[in-house]
Amino acid sequence: MHRVLVVDDRISLRETISEYLSQQQMLVMCAGDGQEALQLCLLHEFDCIVLDLMMPKMDGETFIQKLRTRSNIPIIVVSAKIDEEDTVNVLAMGADDYMTKPVKMKELTARIYAVIRRVAHIHAVATNPFIRLDSTNRTVTINNSKITLTPTEFAILSLLMSSPGNVYSRRNIFDMIFAGEFVSDRTIDVHIRNLRGKIELDVNQPSYIVTVYGIGYKFRED
Repeated sequence: MHRVLVVDDRISLRETISEYLSQQQMLVMCAGDGQEALQLCLLHEFDCIVLDLMMPKMDGETFIQKLRTRSNIPIIVVSAKIDEEDTVNVLAMGADDYMTKPVKMKELTARIYAVIRRVAHIHAVATNPFIRLDSTNRTVTINNSKITLTPTEFAILSLLMSSPGNVYSRRNIFDMIFAGEFVSDRTIDVHIRNLRGKIELDVNQPSYIVTVYGIGYKFRED
């Protein structure tokens, strides 16, 4: 049974989401702000977090930044903000997915299952003498230094490393990682940029994840 934390300052919305997800056989806990959510994350283990952005005491952006220093739990942001830049910003901070309000319960449920499935289907691969993935804790080790990735970042890197030299289009990544969820090309590009920022010495001249212009991305074959 999946364990989900719902974080929103609106009691009515928290209760609506919690009731619906409970009907889908999920164990649900709730928090009214980021500060309370962080405390719950210290006391409990969750498979996914559903997070609002605009909250008192500690907003969603601050929560993401603080949580990502200690955990890679999948985060789905659900916000009234609809500007594309807002989406890009929270993905850059470490969120795994973004939905706009009003909440569509069936879509939210599908996205929760998808992001959890994304974690469960990750496999360890080792195709480069300087970089290795560990599927147990979803980290990557580069030159003996361990780097923590979000589930989405890890899934993308795992996919690319599974076939060095093979070019994956954005559509390939959609189909193989996001399992039919709607995400834009820019969403994929943001996750790639975040990933490069963690594993590359020079993001402008990447050594591992190479852009094949007009097609997509590949893991360098050396």
